[in-house]
Amino acid sequence: MKRFILVGIILFCSLPNLTWGQQASYLTGWEVDVVKRDMSNALNDPESARFGNRFISVDTTFEGMKSKYVCGLINGRNAFGGYTGFKGFVGVLLIEGRIFIPIVVEDYLTNQDTCLEALRTLSPN
Repeated sequence: MKRFILVGIILFCSLPNLTWGQQASYLTGWEVDVVKRDMSNALNDPESARFGNRFISVDTTFEGMKSKYVCGLINGRNAFGGYTGFKGFVGVLLIEGRIFIPIVVEDYLTNQDTCLEALRTLSPN
């Protein structure tokens, strides 16, 4: 978990700007599979991962690679075996490497409007 937080902080500090004119879209099938795989692996119990039915994304580049910022919902079991409730997450999907890097998981990212706002706040421009 500490490694997840550290990677997220480092990545967040180095994210490229997201401009207001970019259009949000939904992920393709293989992109959803990559996000689910890598978000599940960040949980205490990867097998318990449950996802919301939509992922919102915005095209971008990261370190010269075609990428997408992604926002979605995840629920998983805590150390006591109970589900914690859906929480929103934001991260970067590296298209060429087929890797998803989670940045933040928060309670308030629970609908499309808050997800879009989170994607836009990566850059206030």
